[in-house]
Amino acid sequence: MTAIRVDYDEHRDWGVSTDPSFQQRPYIEVLVAGPARAIRLWCLIDSGADYSIFDEDVATDIGLTVGAGSAITVDGVAGSVDLDRHDDLELEMEGKLVQQCSCLFGSGQHGLVGRADFLSALDVGFDSTGWLYHT
Repeated sequence: MTAIRVDYDEHRDWGVSTDPSFQQRPYIEVLVAGPARAIRLWCLIDSGADYSIFDEDVATDIGLTVGAGSAITVDGVAGSVDLDRHDDLELEMEGKLVQQCSCLFGSGQHGLVGRADFLSALDVGFDSTGWLYHT
């Protein structure tokens, strides 16, 4: 296996944030593919999230109709939020394709890659200085 290290703060070059507190957060570039097209964005990896979650603008950009998916309520540390679930989407991370993803979309949601999608794409481990995954 080939090990590839990506520094936590690599995402700063993509304009996600210049806030120093973001330096210790694991981000990954994700290609989100829908029926019309695919777009690339930086997403926070959340090992405690059951789903990958994106802003409703992403849904529109990739050709999904906001509100046409299945309604789902998600509970998190900040409370509950109602989101729109769309199935059979594709995510690509570091050249690894994850098919048949169920992704959630809602207003004001930042890109977040959930545990199942991330672990399906990569064999991963976390350490104190960055994140490491094997290809």
